[in-house]
Amino acid sequence: MLRVRLDVLSRSDAVAMIRPAAGDRAVAEPRACERLAALCGHLPLALDILARKLVERPHVPLRSIAALLADPRAALDWLRVGDLSVQESLGSACARLGQDARDVLDRLAALPGQGPVAWACGQVGGIGGRVAEESIVELADAGLIRHGDEAGAFQLDPLVRALR
Repeated sequence: MLRVRLDVLSRSDAVAMIRPAAGDRAVAEPRACERLAALCGHLPLALDILARKLVERPHVPLRSIAALLADPRAALDWLRVGDLSVQESLGSACARLGQDARDVLDRLAALPGQGPVAWACGQVGGIGGRVAEESIVELADAGLIRHGDEAGAFQLDPLVRALR
């Protein structure tokens, strides 16, 4: 199977993906559009599925859908249509990880909060040095963590965190 890796979209591009599917609701609830984009982690697959579902539900307020997606586990269940599933896509990426990277991902997922979860040169939940660094690179290459706002910082998307 040929895999194409797509990076997360910018906030504006993610919202632009939602607007046409949301129709008039996007004008009436612009903050809800931004919230939906964030709850989808700006992930292209999640946004595509969201857009398809918005088209199927033209009378459901965006804030209602955002309230549902606020729980990442519920979002993983809801973000599926036909043979497309965010949970299966992320789960497939996790299944291809080496054991050290899976251990690091589990430890990162257990960390509280939404801030940076790892530093390239730091320890991760008791795993230090080279193993942690190689695992962080493997997780980033798999699209399961992404570079944060500061150099060397990485973020773990709530949807990935909910898998663990």
